[in-house]
Amino acid sequence: MTDTVVAPLSALPLLAELPALAPELVLLVTAVCLMLGDLFYPRERVFQQWLTAAGAAVALALTLSMNFSGGAAAFGGMFRADGLAAAFKAVCLAALGLTALMSEAFCRHASMRQGEYYSLMAFSTLGMCVMISAGDAIVLYLGLELMALPIYALVALRTADPRSSEAAIKYFLMGSFASALLLFGLSILYGLTGQTDIAEMARHLAVSLSVADMHTLPAAVMALGLVLAGLGFKVAAVPFHVWAPDVYEGAPTTVTAFMSVAAKTASFAVLGRVLLQGLPQLSPLWSDALAGLAVLTMLLGNIAALAQTSLKRMLAYSAIAHAGYALLGLAACTPEGLRATAAYLTIYLCMNVGAFAVITYLAARSGRGRLGEGPDAGENLDDYRGLAARSPLLAAVMLVFLFSLTGIPPTAGFMGKFMLFRAAFAAGYQITVVVAVICSTISAWYYLGVAKRMYMQDSQDDAPETSCAITGEKGVQAVLAVCLAGAVLWGIFPQSLLFWINVYF
Repeated sequence: MTDTVVAPLSALPLLAELPALAPELVLLVTAVCLMLGDLFYPRERVFQQWLTAAGAAVALALTLSMNFSGGAAAFGGMFRADGLAAAFKAVCLAALGLTALMSEAFCRHASMRQGEYYSLMAFSTLGMCVMISAGDAIVLYLGLELMALPIYALVALRTADPRSSEAAIKYFLMGSFASALLLFGLSILYGLTGQTDIAEMARHLAVSLSVADMHTLPAAVMALGLVLAGLGFKVAAVPFHVWAPDVYEGAPTTVTAFMSVAAKTASFAVLGRVLLQGLPQLSPLWSDALAGLAVLTMLLGNIAALAQTSLKRMLAYSAIAHAGYALLGLAACTPEGLRATAAYLTIYLCMNVGAFAVITYLAARSGRGRLGEGPDAGENLDDYRGLAARSPLLAAVMLVFLFSLTGIPPTAGFMGKFMLFRAAFAAGYQITVVVAVICSTISAWYYLGVAKRMYMQDSQDDAPETSCAITGEKGVQAVLAVCLAGAVLWGIFPQSLLFWINVYF
């Protein structure tokens, strides 16, 4: 009988690779603790909220500190904790923390089970972080599904509202189809290169294209189109946007805020990594394709938003338009363009989550729509009539977010658009930039239309209540303060944001 030899702990390759996954492990532990906490202490709702926020904060700190130490790669390059991952993961983790802080009030209002709510958000953010750091197509797809499946459940979590179930079904069916397109595109790339590693795909594809293989280029172009279609759905780019208005309107407001920023940011990070690191040989093709998608996305998003009477639906079309602006940075196909996209998504976090926090605040204070009998307070544009008279401070905060979304100086939204337009202009897309400026001008009509209702129209008889106290109010107020600071200070002192972005790229 032979003795079994056990390798010393330091020699186990798995444990040696784990430090690169420290932020993801924190999110995993947080999500598991949230599930167990809901099982054993179902009434400790505030604890669940703060545990989620604390887990996001710790994961964010680990993400930033890891990149300052030079980054890391794990599992043979399948997982990359590099600068690109750190910048985009920071936005997703911040979105998780901010959404958790403003969720207590809305979850009570909507009678949603908070244990499942917070754990699903944590698992979804874990998927986002995995797909952002993916250096391998298999890991990328696993992260994508880990991100998407919890969001499908989150959208349907408000069982008392039939709009929520309808939105979840639409999102699931269309999202599954988009995931299949992406997987088909990645499988074609694997067939062409024999590799799932994204960097190795680029090297093998370069060799195949250099020998003028008559079959490689058409197949590579087909794979590129499928990848753009699959990820175009995730960022809500035209013509893959049709799910966004119904899903944004039907989902619980806090879920809409979370997915509009975090899921979009993760998808842009994956799009940038796949195109810039995996398909650089096809950059003349995908750069022009992204520019064309950006034009269509900006035009349709802004024009369709003009006709909306629901603020959530208007912000859905606004999100489509902002996806078009962000695509300009990737279309530039330069490090400056990628930095501009990362900076813009960071700014978008503040102004968009801030706008949804105002909607959440009004919904929780009013109580209208609590049982799913109709839209919550704050969802319809007419709910903002006379808001400046009822709550001057809340109206002023909302006005700043609207100015930033429009791109009016000196707010951060102006600086974000300026960086994107400059990168696209330098890359030769001058006409595209002109279209983007025209679209920004169009957006002023519907954004400032909300401001007009707040300051220049009288309140309706059924205007939302703004004076009664609510549980979880401090969390919403903290989110409003953080988002307001970002929307103002990064507009006045943009160098602070640029310095942070330049550290990672």
